[in-house]
Amino acid sequence: MEDKKIHHFVAMLIFAILLTFGFVIVDDYGMSWDETYSRDQNGVLAFNYIFSNDANTYQKSDERFHGTAIELPLYGLERVIGIDDVRTIYLFRHYMTFLLFVFSAFMVYKLMRLIYDDWWIAFSGLVIYVFTPRIFADAFYNSKDIGFLSVFTI
Repeated sequence: MEDKKIHHFVAMLIFAILLTFGFVIVDDYGMSWDETYSRDQNGVLAFNYIFSNDANTYQKSDERFHGTAIELPLYGLERVIGIDDVRTIYLFRHYMTFLLFVFSAFMVYKLMRLIYDDWWIAFSGLVIYVFTPRIFADAFYNSKDIGFLSVFTI
């Protein structure tokens, strides 16, 4: 029983460190080349389609094929909070994308604990998932790919 408490504490400590580290370095990452396009041509147009009945503009957008499961909530939250500064908008998006990724990492850990019933295997899988360089970097700014990976993982 004591081992379970220690393993649980270590796992929560790792996630706390991951969140803290991510929040410290999130503004070190710039914008991806298609981030503005993705926000404007997917999130904004889908939002306007739903709430302003602007179907023509959205139906002509190439981004409609990428899905709105991530972009629409990001833009909706942006509107609810009232963010209008460009830097703040994209930092907010990066924080939210990273939070979604951390939640998916938590679910990877829980799933591996459930399947293998071994703390060490679950921890190893978590480390591989989180610290793959391309995935970790994209977890801050790539709402399309990391958003899909995270939701699929969850």
